[in-house]
Amino acid sequence: MTVQGRKQRFSPLPWLRRTSETEEAERELLRELILSSPWGIAHETLIHYYISAKSWPVTLLVGAQAVDCRRCFDFLARAIAGCCEGQVCVLSARPSGDGRIRSLPPDGIRERYYRMGLLDLWAEANTPGNEGRAYLVCLDDVTTPELLAYLHAWGLLRTEDYGPPWPPNLLLSAIVPSVELPQDIAPGLLARLGVVEIPVSPGPAEDTRSPRCPPVGWQRAMLRTMVREPAAAAQRLDSLRLLPALRRLLSSTRPLYSLAEGDILEAGIVVYAANSFAVDGQGLLDLSPEGNLREAIDLQLAQRVLPYLKMRCPGALDWAEWAERLAGLFPRARTRAYRFHLEALRAERSEAYGPPSAHT
Repeated sequence: MTVQGRKQRFSPLPWLRRTSETEEAERELLRELILSSPWGIAHETLIHYYISAKSWPVTLLVGAQAVDCRRCFDFLARAIAGCCEGQVCVLSARPSGDGRIRSLPPDGIRERYYRMGLLDLWAEANTPGNEGRAYLVCLDDVTTPELLAYLHAWGLLRTEDYGPPWPPNLLLSAIVPSVELPQDIAPGLLARLGVVEIPVSPGPAEDTRSPRCPPVGWQRAMLRTMVREPAAAAQRLDSLRLLPALRRLLSSTRPLYSLAEGDILEAGIVVYAANSFAVDGQGLLDLSPEGNLREAIDLQLAQRVLPYLKMRCPGALDWAEWAERLAGLFPRARTRAYRFHLEALRAERSEAYGPPSAHT
């Protein structure tokens, strides 16, 4: 929503109107991603999802409605790989008799399909000659323990020096139907995991646009601009002359990184921030370079850092103090910290007064 005299919170994404020979493929990909959803409020979520997929091999989609998360995956997969046969796969979970979600149905041929689906694309992505092709897998309706078991089953999260590595062109998304970050994220997964909250539906169930097959060059452009290592990410930000601004903005949040897995959390912010810029320095989230940097840090604090620290270090943070400290710099993070503060107050009152009486 644009009002005269008022700054638009989310920029109109100027790269949609600019043309540059070296960046045209990625700009076209992002244009297709934006146009896939008619709801303006979902545009930032889709771009956030795109940046997260570039930053980590696994992206956790968190939302109250699994169907909305699945729709976001469909939009991203179509914009990147489109109708490239064999490069997009959805492995749906199935409910078991006791009501739990089970990722691996136990019936014969189907069981083999679900067990081998991810491994098949993993092998394809690792095949020499396929480095420029993007492979996208979605694990639909899984719990975090099941996700960990699924990945560990074939050594996909092992750090040992044997076996083929996780290919950077394999982009895995896992849908966990929850309103916030699950409570059982392990440190070993955190280092390879991005978090994207889906606050609203990205659009109607049926896409009324004509089918379109994106050029293969789009996926090559995404993979070519991807940065996964913190050192390389810092180098990119330094080349854009944004490293001092990053350090200045992070200085206000520095005490957070003295807690659990602080080095992993801070490294994740640097990697995400680097991927939030095109190679030519154009921000994907905001018009100005520093504004884009601030938006990137704010998204990571609100959706990844603060929820993880609340889970891992209950009671270690004064959320009211952090809400005040983050105010003015990181509005999303400030709102999340204040929400945690209110939740803590409600928990204290509940412990002090007990559950409400049936007569009250």
